[in-house]
Amino acid sequence: MQFSKFVAQRRYYTTFVALLTLLFATMGCAEDLDDEEDTDLGGSLHTEPERAEIGQGDSCVQAGQYLGVEGAQAWIDCPLQGLEEMAAGGHTFSGEGDFSKNADQCAQYLELLIEATHQGDDLLLGWESLTDAEINAVLATGDGAVNIYHYQDSVSADEGLKPPECAGHKPCPMEELTVCVNPSLNILPPPPELRASIFRIQPTISETVEWKIDKRVSPDTWELFTGEMGISDYLVTVDVEEIERTFRASMSIPVENPTNLTAEIARVVIDVDFEEVAVLDECSGPEGLVQFPYLLRPGQVLFCSYTAEFPDDSDVAVGALFEVTPTSALGPAAASAPVSFAGVEPSARVVTVVDDLEGELGSCASDEVPCHFAYEEAFLCDDDQGEHINTATIEQTGQQAQAAVEVICEAEEPPKPKPPKTKEELKKKEEDKKKKEDKK
Repeated sequence: MQFSKFVAQRRYYTTFVALLTLLFATMGCAEDLDDEEDTDLGGSLHTEPERAEIGQGDSCVQAGQYLGVEGAQAWIDCPLQGLEEMAAGGHTFSGEGDFSKNADQCAQYLELLIEATHQGDDLLLGWESLTDAEINAVLATGDGAVNIYHYQDSVSADEGLKPPECAGHKPCPMEELTVCVNPSLNILPPPPELRASIFRIQPTISETVEWKIDKRVSPDTWELFTGEMGISDYLVTVDVEEIERTFRASMSIPVENPTNLTAEIARVVIDVDFEEVAVLDECSGPEGLVQFPYLLRPGQVLFCSYTAEFPDDSDVAVGALFEVTPTSALGPAAASAPVSFAGVEPSARVVTVVDDLEGELGSCASDEVPCHFAYEEAFLCDDDQGEHINTATIEQTGQQAQAAVEVICEAEEPPKPKPPKTKEELKKKEEDKKKKEDKK
């Protein structure tokens, strides 16, 4: 996995200042510099190359030991493939096919732009690293010997490189150019379903909901006689007053030590859009939670996690940088990944509504509002005479709404007795009765 270009951009300005400082230090301040044969691109950043005979084994390790460089036992040989075909111009070396040795490791760490120029009979090479790889030396080989270009501090570019001179101070053809890379920590790739990211990252949207509740009844007053019944209709409404959304991304960043050397991790820095937002105090190692500085031994994996919060759903880039101490045998590791909330749906908030009369009315989700709950209640006189106040409640928030029904009961009046008849009415009644009998 190549280091992220995002992190490389973040470090560009610091690296540029360091290069300028080193450049001015080497121009005119050292007596034995061989800068007069460099190209016109600004001079070399290396010290006077050391000529050495080629031995057996790892040439970078041998070169480092020859120079007495501490930690050189970790250097990896990355000889460039097809260099002899470059008469002039530029070429980028980045794939496994571009390296004749340690191809998988070299392709993991390096993306090199090589520029070839001619100065008289000499073929001079310049290089620029397009990644954060820690390059400590470059070996230019020719006629069975090698010029060792050593960098006291790791740099990202140099020029004016050539092999040793042949007999008679004649230029030798460049047979091989080997870049010496200090191996670094390796941020592990995510599982297949998250392969689009450099490390595991999960964006989420959560909601904070302000609810409101209302309860109404109709009719709210009954005037009934004894034994009569009235039925009222209740309606409870739950809605959302306001929703506040929070945008987060949870990161899980496993880093391994892929070598047989021990890495000393100084700290872990998290950035958002190349701005530092956090420094992790601890991560999970083989023995549990560990603090920094921490020695990550060969083959071990360190798991770090962090949750970043964002003001809105704009796309951002998050990065992680595993910094190492100056005495670490391995270099740092860095990676960056995009965070997008496109297609991420917030988890709806759900509340439960209960009622004094009906018990549990049901649930209401924030993405389905307004929620309506209807029921009816019967009132009988004289049993239910008086005011009936009942309450609906949102269980999770305690918010309540009330409605009242007043029942007024009245006794029904008995039928009035008929008034007694007068003497005239009684006399007339007897006469009518006698007439009916006579007719018979």
